[in-house]
This record gives sequence, structure tokens and C-alpha cells, in this order.
Amino acid sequence: MQTGSITIDLKLPTKWEDLSDKQLRYVFALLAQGFTATEVKAYCLCCWAGLKVLHRYGNNG
Repeated sequence: MQTGSITIDLKLPTKWEDLSDKQLRYVFALLAQGFTATEVKAYCLCCWAGLKVLHRYGNNG
């Protein structure tokens, strides 16, 4: 039995110069709140690519 494949095509900024003013404000707001660079990248990926968490595992919710 062959399973289907899923293709995900994300188009995100790759340089500071590619960010809009709104995106820059979002990045710096997250940094000002103390998030790490890795956390900021994850939040931006979800926000700008339109991703959302459908299910949480463990005791976090």
C-alpha cells in the first residue's frame, strides 16, 4: 500500500531587508519580551506562514 505525500511550500523572508515594517515590529516585540532567537523564529514561522497548533501533548494544555 502506498501512502500519499504532502508538499508544504512556505515562502518566508530570509533577510532583514525582506521584512515589512509590521514584521520587524513583531520580531522586536518578541525580543523585547525576552524570547530567545529560536523561539522568535518559531513564532514568526507560525505567524507568517499561517500555521497553527491543532493539538497539544502532555500537561501543557
